[in-house]
Amino acid sequence: MSELLFRISRWGIAGAVLASISLAGADETKPSYSVSFGRHATVTCLPSKRDRVQKFYRNVLHSQLLAVANRDHIQVGNDYYIVYIYEDSAPSEVEFAKSVWLELGTDNPDALKKAVIDFGIKEFKTPDEHFSFQAPGGLVFRIWRDGEDISHNEGKDGKLVQQSFAAKVRLSATERKN
Repeated sequence: MSELLFRISRWGIAGAVLASISLAGADETKPSYSVSFGRHATVTCLPSKRDRVQKFYRNVLHSQLLAVANRDHIQVGNDYYIVYIYEDSAPSEVEFAKSVWLELGTDNPDALKKAVIDFGIKEFKTPDEHFSFQAPGGLVFRIWRDGEDISHNEGKDGKLVQQSFAAKVRLSATERKN
């Protein structure tokens, strides 16, 4: 299986827009530090979803998984880690869909899409042409081909090119059900 790479997308639903980070505006000074995303993420998930979360990461993404007490430590690819913490107070999958979306890079998007669908996960409809889905536990993923130019999501000349994207995304709870 090819190595899966994660890239963070900050696309929200219902009026939110692609986040833009400007280190210094006209009246601001440039900070003396830099910022980057790390190699770890933590997700709070309902305990009733644990079995399906484990099966998805093991069988579809071919990830290494270490289960301990109320959490699963999952290694995706060579250097990205997600910890699922299982709690009754976790947000619902509908609430998760309004949060951060992750991008999966692969050398064979069609094969990964087939594996996701064969697992019983439905497509998460968006105006984007790439296949998106909501994994067990609530995380939303979009599949990209390794090396594909996705710079259109990063903005141009200080202006966001995807501002209207989030406003166009209208998903009912039934479309997000696995």
